Amino acid sequence: MQMKKAVSVLLAMILCLSFFTGCGEDEGVFYTSVEALPETLDPQLAQNDAECLIAVNIFMGLFRRGEDGTAQPAACESYKVSSDGLIWNFTLKDGLIYNDGTDEKEATPVQAEDYAFALKRVLAKDSTSPWAGTFSGIARDENGNPIVFSTGKKSLTIQLVQPDESLLLKLCCPGAMPCQKGFFEACEGAYGLDTKTVLTNGAFRISLLSEESGITLRRIDTKEGYLDKIRLLLMENSEEQQILSGSFTQGVPEYETPLYHVQTCILRINPQYSQLADRGVRAGLAGVMYQNLISSEQDGVSTAGGLIADSVRLGEISWRQIAGNLMAEALPQDPVTSFREGLVREGKNKLSGVTVLVPDTEEWHVRYDSIAIQWQQQLSAFFSVEYLPEEEIVRRVNQGDYQLAFYTHRAQDESVTAELEVLARQFGIQLSEVVLPQEEALPQDQTDENTQTAVDTAGGEPEVEQEEAINPQSQTVLQAIDFTAVYATQTREQQIQALKAAELTLLSNCVAVPLYTVTEYYAVETAFSHISVSPFGPMLDFYQALWSEE
Repeated sequence: MQMKKAVSVLLAMILCLSFFTGCGEDEGVFYTSVEALPETLDPQLAQNDAECLIAVNIFMGLFRRGEDGTAQPAACESYKVSSDGLIWNFTLKDGLIYNDGTDEKEATPVQAEDYAFALKRVLAKDSTSPWAGTFSGIARDENGNPIVFSTGKKSLTIQLVQPDESLLLKLCCPGAMPCQKGFFEACEGAYGLDTKTVLTNGAFRISLLSEESGITLRRIDTKEGYLDKIRLLLMENSEEQQILSGSFTQGVPEYETPLYHVQTCILRINPQYSQLADRGVRAGLAGVMYQNLISSEQDGVSTAGGLIADSVRLGEISWRQIAGNLMAEALPQDPVTSFREGLVREGKNKLSGVTVLVPDTEEWHVRYDSIAIQWQQQLSAFFSVEYLPEEEIVRRVNQGDYQLAFYTHRAQDESVTAELEVLARQFGIQLSEVVLPQEEALPQDQTDENTQTAVDTAGGEPEVEQEEAINPQSQTVLQAIDFTAVYATQTREQQIQALKAAELTLLSNCVAVPLYTVTEYYAVETAFSHISVSPFGPMLDFYQALWSEE
């Protein structure tokens, strides 16, 4: 998804998520803080936290995110998926209307074409929508137009380039909210500039929007026990309202705390630096570090099993739960020998002039001291250390101005496929070729029409065609395959193997080595319940939110 937040401090992470409380005469009102007022109410252009929060509550998509993070039907009555996973047909519920009439007879009906038109806007050639990347997996026709269309008032069809188990979650995001074409065109370019130039169909409406007073959302059909009023205040004005902004890396006992796992502490090793160019050297540093990680005494901090955080999913199941801990397979069993052999290949007997960048917090000081001792004792590797704010370390890593650097990576997408691609780009590693056991490779005869279409649409022929095994006698023969083609055409088990191989490719290069995962908590006052919270976005959905005086 596109709601992505950078982190700067590991154990006191400050986000545009919020802590909520009822305040005096406003008891029962849900308060949260936002960075800025919305610049648009157009859901296809929604980008900042306020815009996205508003969009998912004043509009109703085909699906909404449930409390457990899974996609739940909203405007969608049912759906079907073709056997190859490329064609999705959705049927809308009866009686859906926009909030533009005093009764159902006066209101504009919500139709399948409105959802199709919204996605067409997102994927238009001249689109500036921040959600274009989210829906880039939608196929296009020979003219470059997205293949999304309605067949009747209630039926919507979406064709994909390749199977996408996270499509339903993507349809929860602001970019997938309906847009009525006639109303949009009648606005003549002013759509979404104010409450009068947007046609909504959600459970809430905007009753107040000002820089001084913030934003107020009210439920359209008040129901007993349901949360009726939401206040969004600018962070600079929220302190006087007794709102404590931020999510937490330690739970708040007196409050209900939904939790998620999106942070991974990592070591980046720059392969462009001559002394770290040999993989054996990098693997030695990584292996010694990982084998000797200290046990954390802080709740919610545990040794990482891979680069992919626990909240990243394959479909609706945690990828870490499926793949397990891959570190033993990715790193050498004898890292000391790997390190020494790497130095020999480079014509050296030790590393010199290497500087390590470490976040300037107490927790990182303790962690690095423990790691440095092991590097010194086992590898005779002595490095200079520079303690910096974590945002400065991230900036230098992004510019390539580092040798060794510790920092916290925050997952950018809840789809494992998308997150692997994000990491591959960040680390400069190609995933067009990964290795799998021979029995998991693409069959020689798999060149039917469906397979060819999926590969061609994704960007041409695979870079590496099928070849015979190099050593048929070996039980551990590896064969190079095209990552996208395998994921698009194979069984679920083979897809899992391909995704594991892709993560192992990233891990085995030893340019990024995970240390710990960190649990985040999002505190909600116990009077409020059934609020959908997500680290990926939409962050807060209040459709089923309840409030109790007790």
